[in-house]
Amino acid sequence: MGQARARDRGPIAPYLGADRYRYLYPAGSLHAAGAVIAGGSDWDVSSYDPFRAMETAVTRAGDDSSRPPLNFEERLPLTTAIDAYTINAAIALSQEGTIGSLEVGKRADLVILDRDILTVDPTTIGDTVVLSTWLDGRLVHERPPTPPPSAESVADPSGMRDDCPCSRHYGRFPLPEPVLGASVTSP
Repeated sequence: MGQARARDRGPIAPYLGADRYRYLYPAGSLHAAGAVIAGGSDWDVSSYDPFRAMETAVTRAGDDSSRPPLNFEERLPLTTAIDAYTINAAIALSQEGTIGSLEVGKRADLVILDRDILTVDPTTIGDTVVLSTWLDGRLVHERPPTPPPSAESVADPSGMRDDCPCSRHYGRFPLPEPVLGASVTSP
């Protein structure tokens, strides 16, 4: 591979060469071979935000949009990235019988998000906001509710908003009613 072509494949391809570059962060190849991909963080080297990490796993792009993606051929499907931070992380902790998925008999640990990350532009997954967090079936965090759109901000009668990144989902995913006086208590 020529030097100019290697540069098109990612920021460090020219330094590694094509033979070594293709093995850099081989998440896609590992997934294709049947490996269990578990998510985590090397904070403070990488973001502790799982949505930012999922976006990176799917797009292989970092925060600097002027640089090409890193070894794009090794990207993961979004469902695999989600599994990495849920059920596969539980498997890595040997806790898959207790956490990692919503099933009868498991803890009810879940988050309510401001968007459907399965249908948004993958480059916006990192902007996802957690509206509420539930641990063991108890509300432990709630973001103040967003007021409904004003008449001026509604683009059309279908409920599409022009001032919201998840506007195409408004109405399909209504915000939950606030839980007044909610607090975390021990069992």
